[in-house]
Amino acid sequence: MLVLLHLKNLFKTLPTITNTFFIAQRIACVWVFLVSFGLPQLTQAQAVPLLFKIDQFKQSYLLDSTTQILEDSLNLFTIEQTSNVDFQTKFKALSSAPPTNARSVYWLRISLHNNLPRDTEWILHVGYTNRATLYVSSPRKKNNQWQPQYSGKFVTQNQKQIKEGRHSQFGIFLPKGATRICYIKIHSIDARMPKIAPKLYSYYHWHQHIAHRNLIQGFFQGFLWLLAIYYTFVYFVMKDKLYLYYSGYIIGIAIYFLAISGLLIENIFSKAPILNEFAWYFSAQLTMIIYLQLFRKFLLTQTFTPWWDQILVWWIKARLILLPAGCITMLVSFNLTRTNWLIISSVLTDILLTILVLGQLYKHRTRFTNFFVAGMLFFMMGTGITIGWFIQDTSSPVQPHFIQIGICLQLFSYAIGLGVRFRHNEIQKRYHQKILIAELQTHQEIARQINTELENKVEKRTKEVASKNTRLEAQNKVLVTQKDRLEALNSIKAKLFSIISHDLRSPINSIQGVLHLMNSDDLSSQEVKSLSNKLNNQVQITQNLLDNLLYWSKLQMQGINVNYTKVNLFQLAENTLHLFDTSNSKKLKLHNVVQEDAYAWADANMVALIIRNLIANAVKFTPYGGSITVKVCSNDQDYLKVSINDTGVGIAADNIPLIFDQAAHFSTPGTAQEKGTGLGLMLCQEFVEKNHGKIWVESTLGEGSSFIFTLPKRPLNI
Repeated sequence: MLVLLHLKNLFKTLPTITNTFFIAQRIACVWVFLVSFGLPQLTQAQAVPLLFKIDQFKQSYLLDSTTQILEDSLNLFTIEQTSNVDFQTKFKALSSAPPTNARSVYWLRISLHNNLPRDTEWILHVGYTNRATLYVSSPRKKNNQWQPQYSGKFVTQNQKQIKEGRHSQFGIFLPKGATRICYIKIHSIDARMPKIAPKLYSYYHWHQHIAHRNLIQGFFQGFLWLLAIYYTFVYFVMKDKLYLYYSGYIIGIAIYFLAISGLLIENIFSKAPILNEFAWYFSAQLTMIIYLQLFRKFLLTQTFTPWWDQILVWWIKARLILLPAGCITMLVSFNLTRTNWLIISSVLTDILLTILVLGQLYKHRTRFTNFFVAGMLFFMMGTGITIGWFIQDTSSPVQPHFIQIGICLQLFSYAIGLGVRFRHNEIQKRYHQKILIAELQTHQEIARQINTELENKVEKRTKEVASKNTRLEAQNKVLVTQKDRLEALNSIKAKLFSIISHDLRSPINSIQGVLHLMNSDDLSSQEVKSLSNKLNNQVQITQNLLDNLLYWSKLQMQGINVNYTKVNLFQLAENTLHLFDTSNSKKLKLHNVVQEDAYAWADANMVALIIRNLIANAVKFTPYGGSITVKVCSNDQDYLKVSINDTGVGIAADNIPLIFDQAAHFSTPGTAQEKGTGLGLMLCQEFVEKNHGKIWVESTLGEGSSFIFTLPKRPLNI
């Protein structure tokens, strides 16, 4: 219109002359005007977006007719590019645009004009089932900047301007007579197609919806949790798992509706809203698994239809395997469409199995089947009405409550069934109790008569048995004593035969082998000396073993006496180390750091055997080139402390308590694979205790061991 007005004013000024040159000049001016002014105005006129005028105050407006959409399949556009004049012709009307997909990014352009006589505040709701992260921008007065706002299911609460709900909505403030052009970027991260249905709500009406939602959800959740707590308490009283399954089913429903209503995102998963999907998935799957267990227990399928009950058990196990499959799908791809199909297929299978089993149960005419069927019908009616509501109005952000009503009626039907079942069981129990009581009374009367006769007989026989028992007890004592003695002798014999047949044969075989080698005429003097040392070593091992066996057998027979004398510990250590030094095949360094005036009050033979066994044990577990040290210290007024220290392999902390335990039979090969009987350390402990001392071991694995025992300095007053 502006172009035509300029043309009209221009031609009014043309004089009526016939000069061809002047007319051509005027035509050229008109062409320059069109090129410089008219065509840009036409281009800008095409770029003007569709404007939605708010002429009256309503609760809500549908914006489908004035909303324009642009598909960004590669997610390349920015708000600066999208709002540029060159991009305006690329927007299409939402009603004529092709269907959306989950891979592309979409830009919406919505222009709003406030014709109302006052400033207004609105809530712009983009879509009901949109699972996307959205960014909204509106022009500022300064530098024409765009201010982003964030919304969507997977946007954290601290980034949202509108906290309530799990959908995509934004707060829009429209001053009187103002126009706002909004560009909204929609992209999906959960492989679901966005459902775009823009709608404008009044600020008051929106929050009225939210308050209504919170009120209904509060009553619904309160009903569920009170019911769950009550039946959990009933389970602890009745000890019947049926009530536990019913309580678990209620809790699963409660968590599921907390997840789908957005209350978990608003209150628990506000910083990580993606976790809400895992809560939704687990609650949906676990609820149906518990539902199947409730179904089996409630209708006694194991009793009436055992074959179908086995199928239900197999399907429950399969559901438990499918449970982590959906979780893995969400973790790897976060593809909620696949997860939805997994849940839908599983639930449909649950319903099919339930219907088939109910058909079988009707043949048996179980009295509790009707309550379960009624509950299922209530649930399906509520679900069907809710689905019809959604099909009729997909733009509504407010969730209808028919499904909650259906669930409440379902749970109420199940609760009545549980009550009837409990009442039936109580009546049956009382009936059987009466029969049992009557039978018990009859049996008690018969038993009373029999008891009277038996008491007379028992009293007579008791006197006879008492006299026999007295004689038998005396005989038993003699037999027990003889039995213990025989067992001890048998144990000693078995131990002796075991040691003689296994441990004594090894050094004798070694001695025979060395003697056989020494008979050869081809041996050098060095080889003869080496074989002689080996022979001496084996003879010493055999002598130690025989000495240990002798003392051990005396201990077992309690035939050993302690002969206390004043014992020179230095001389005993020196003599013992000299014996081991003559057959030192491992080249060990043997040190005697005992003071020459170190005397103890003990049995000399026992102390010599103790030192010899402990040094032999140290030689056994000390590697080639190590050292063994014998020392005595006097830290106590009445006792000397003797220690044999080695640099051997050491003992693990777990094995130290087993060292002196005869019942443990703890023995390990030495560093040169030397074998032992375990008698040496046991004799050391016995002899130390007979000399009023104590023995213990201190060891570090890999560093060495110290066997320490104490002996009195002088006679003790014990």
